[in-house]
Amino acid sequence: MNKKIILTVVALLATVLLPLQAATDYGIRIGSTYINSDNNNNVTGDGISTRANGKIAYDPTTNVLTLKGAYVDCLGKYFPNSPMLAAVVKVANIMEKDQFMQQMMDSYRHKFAKKPEVIEGNMRALERGFTEVK
Repeated sequence: MNKKIILTVVALLATVLLPLQAATDYGIRIGSTYINSDNNNNVTGDGISTRANGKIAYDPTTNVLTLKGAYVDCLGKYFPNSPMLAAVVKVANIMEKDQFMQQMMDSYRHKFAKKPEVIEGNMRALERGFTEVK
């Protein structure tokens, strides 16, 4: 009889206490929002914007971060290439930030010589992409 009572109490405590465990932090931050086991399927928060039907999600089993329709406000338009490139360079540790930024500046100057506003926006987006990845 005592074993049944103890097992019942243990089962009840497990049911109550297991959901109270702290979320697992995955070490990824977008804007001011940290991705964890509570929000990884639909990341929202300050500094995060998506277009209609967009979604930001992280799969910890495959280490894949999905940015569908993510919006980077540095450019004023939806152009994810520059910040995503910067984030990949940082995560993969391909080269030092200063070297990367200089190479990108040289490329943008060549490509957008008559559009300094495009160069400035892309450089801000690169900086932000590099900075936001922790």
